[in-house]
Amino acid sequence: MKSWRKRGWCAPARFSIEMSPSQCPKLVRVYLAVTHRCPLRCRHCYAAGTSVAHPEMTFREIEKMVQEMAAMGVRELTITGGEPFARTDILDIIRFCLENKLRLTVLTSGIVDGALLEQVKQCDLELRLSLDGASEETHDYIRGKGNLREVLRVARELGTHSKLRLSVHFTVNRLNLGEICRIPSLLDRMGLWELVVSVIKPAGRAREHPELLIEPELLPLAREKIATISRNPRILRRRYRDKTWSGLACPAAFTKCGITPEGNITPCVFLGAGFVGGSIREHSLEHLWQHDDTCRRLRSLSVNPDCLVCARLGTHNGGCRARALYYRGSIEERDPYCCAVKASESLLTSTRLPGAMDTYVS
Repeated sequence: MKSWRKRGWCAPARFSIEMSPSQCPKLVRVYLAVTHRCPLRCRHCYAAGTSVAHPEMTFREIEKMVQEMAAMGVRELTITGGEPFARTDILDIIRFCLENKLRLTVLTSGIVDGALLEQVKQCDLELRLSLDGASEETHDYIRGKGNLREVLRVARELGTHSKLRLSVHFTVNRLNLGEICRIPSLLDRMGLWELVVSVIKPAGRAREHPELLIEPELLPLAREKIATISRNPRILRRRYRDKTWSGLACPAAFTKCGITPEGNITPCVFLGAGFVGGSIREHSLEHLWQHDDTCRRLRSLSVNPDCLVCARLGTHNGGCRARALYYRGSIEERDPYCCAVKASESLLTSTRLPGAMDTYVS
């Protein structure tokens, strides 16, 4: 008997590529890259792997797409880049998104001039500041000299404003692994306590910098360090909870998608140029979400034999398809991070002393 049946889970689904619009999952989150332009050249930038070398979307094209998102019931929109504030019309884009009642997050490297900051203060959105190290040496190695000081400056200038919500996005990589325990003190300096933590993905420019990637066998250590700071009562750690469908992969093409600066859909920005699909210049966003081959390909995945019999399938769904692609060569393969965590949990279970407490961080 299959392990998922023993535990009373639903059988992992196989979604047909002939899925009708009425069967198509609802789009909840969109990651909209509005530009490739950026004054930095971050060593782990995923955007270096998604360009299709066409002109960036105009404001009118973005305006039309945002209206479509609102009509489709999209709840959350994250504006990324490049650096979003490199666009001269970024405030117009922000205001139009807010007029259409989208819950808006803007992800920035902190390169925002003072005059623009004054106008951003009046916007009811979440501004998420990117951090890649708790020290100037580590952060600036990845993002460029002086960038951490810029992030701290922006945090100080905006942190006391009541309308704007500020948060921090910390990407764990091989170089900052030893600095995770210092995040609370850095957040204290910034006056911010809302935190999103992710682990570096092997996508875009990160593929050129393997020194930043975390070997799968190190992931349990990273998880434990993240779990430790998450217990800090002052830290509000934000997590996405839509990773519960009963097939393989993350929410890519099921509740979320990405849009490149040129207007092309992708199930996930970390999957790279091979998964950049059709354009909003030729089809509506709704049509692309329902019918584009890149999205349908993710929805039609079969669960590989190894994941199918894994006891963690019902809660972890085989892990990340971008990591499976990088480490195993196929989006249908196992995510070695998921396997490494399973192995560490098995070891802890077999050696746990009475009364010991398990920790879990997604």
